[in-house]
Amino acid sequence: MSKSSIFLLVQEFIWWLITAVITFAVLFPLMSRVNYLHIFDNALIIVTAITAFRYSVFFNKLPFFKSNVVKFIIFTIDISLWVYIINRYEGFLGMHDIYMISELGTPIVPLDGVQERELFRYFYLQISIASISALMLIIVLNLRFIQDYWKVARVRFGDMMQN
Repeated sequence: MSKSSIFLLVQEFIWWLITAVITFAVLFPLMSRVNYLHIFDNALIIVTAITAFRYSVFFNKLPFFKSNVVKFIIFTIDISLWVYIINRYEGFLGMHDIYMISELGTPIVPLDGVQERELFRYFYLQISIASISALMLIIVLNLRFIQDYWKVARVRFGDMMQN
């Protein structure tokens, strides 16, 4: 394995470690007060937002985006993930409207009314920012895929017209 390949693997590992730390930090206020029932869905939304941001910003520097097959697979996964996140976000908003702590999970520590309101406010803010960010960044990433495809297609079409 070359030094550049090892560097790229280490860099990717560090990014996934940063993603895990950010996800844990965002979910910790919920996990520390209740046995949070929707941890997987919420973590998936946060990880999607961070990863889509990273892939959008570093699109040309990521070696696995050199393959059109990988780009197509991620593009189709993103479309499914977009629908899933919208569905979960709507469900989370419905839970916020019910406004019962049992919708989030059973309390680990006794919570009074003020703490429950603060927890629900945090839940609403966190899920809104994460979901909307994930949805917008999936769109941005897919637009980057489309732009890249059309850039290549325009060059190929220009070459065909000259021949």
